[in-house]
Amino acid sequence: MDITELTVHELQEKIKSKELTITEITKAYVDRMNEKEKDVQAFITELKDEALKQSEEIQNKIDNGEKLGDLAGIPIGIKDNMCTKGVKTTCSSKMLENFVSPYDATVVEKLNAENMIDLGKLNMDEFAMGGSTEYSYFKKTRNPWELNKVPGGSSGGSAAAVAANMVPWALGSDTGGSIRQPASFCGVVGLKPTYGLVSRYGVVAFASSLDQVGPITKDVTDAAMLLNIIAGKDNMDTTSVERPKVDYTKALKNDVKGLKIAVPTEFFGEGINEEVKDDDIKFVTITAVEITNDLSYAKVYFTNLIDTDREKVTKALNRASSFIRGKLFDEVEIRKMPELTFVYDESIEYGNKIEKIIDEINKEE
Repeated sequence: MDITELTVHELQEKIKSKELTITEITKAYVDRMNEKEKDVQAFITELKDEALKQSEEIQNKIDNGEKLGDLAGIPIGIKDNMCTKGVKTTCSSKMLENFVSPYDATVVEKLNAENMIDLGKLNMDEFAMGGSTEYSYFKKTRNPWELNKVPGGSSGGSAAAVAANMVPWALGSDTGGSIRQPASFCGVVGLKPTYGLVSRYGVVAFASSLDQVGPITKDVTDAAMLLNIIAGKDNMDTTSVERPKVDYTKALKNDVKGLKIAVPTEFFGEGINEEVKDDDIKFVTITAVEITNDLSYAKVYFTNLIDTDREKVTKALNRASSFIRGKLFDEVEIRKMPELTFVYDESIEYGNKIEKIIDEINKEE
């Protein structure tokens, strides 16, 4: 079992069942940092020795029956624009190279209250002004999936560290995409919370009317768990909102039936390519692709998120196939771009019908 590949909720279960100790978990992540950090360059400040010492202290408390938080001993990484008492907070800038905050940001206080273990401060674009994490004074972070690619930004260090399994989850900040974009680039989950839900106190501001702290995690359950911890009213932040305590993990048990999808009409205004503007293909989802061995032809299976004339949608996609093929050739490194043929995927609809029949049978019983 590779401990570093586990989600936080899986780690939590293994701690409770005593399959793993806090020290074993922390050491696994420290070993992973030693293995991967030289290539990925996600950290500005590493706290490996401190983390190992803290893990032993927390494990001793657990062994002695002391009551701790449900997430006690879980390692985490923190973007380097959040103040950490006694640890450098540089914002990836030469100006703050040796700045040590005398206090913790509110979100860091909340992590400490849960007895989480800080593995270090994570790289970012300088003062969060960038989208690639290439604009740090200290280093350029690389995408762990392909080291010659960027991880996105400005929370690129956070996203790359999670994707590389150097931390199980991390905090980032988002003004105009700085959590969501690097999460997308690195294949992890990123969430920008509603403004005012999470305190900004102790976070070095980029644009105070837009900045928000949020989770970067391996899956949605972990994102909900971390949001549970950091959300809440803070008197030190006048923009934080008073609202009832919510367990965000409970929202994950419902399905998406009855939800509506909003389409901003301004996204399809003047200047958009006509093939993209086609109303019939706005809600298409690709389900599978079959490619011939010689890369000459590709059959692309799709379904639609809303009820529309499938024949009409198929024709619209095939009309746009040359445009789509050209765009793919610009984005994908491939020696030959196949001819595309779009085919409606009836298996999805067939599966939905079976599910409906099973539901009706269960109701009758």
